[in-house]
Amino acid sequence: MIFQQKLWILMHPFLQLPYLLVKKFTFNFLSVKFNLLIHLQLLMMNILQRFHHGLIVVR
Repeated sequence: MIFQQKLWILMHPFLQLPYLLVKKFTFNFLSVKFNLLIHLQLLMMNILQRFHHGLIVVR
């Protein structure tokens, strides 16, 4: 039993590593997508605001 626990403690970091890598990769992927979405939204808002100001100036 003690041997098994020691083995588990030794193996634990190796088992965690792929999990952490997957988690990190997924998180990075999601954050990149999220950032792109926010960036696109800000860009659209900026264009709309300029367009709106342009219409007001034209009138």
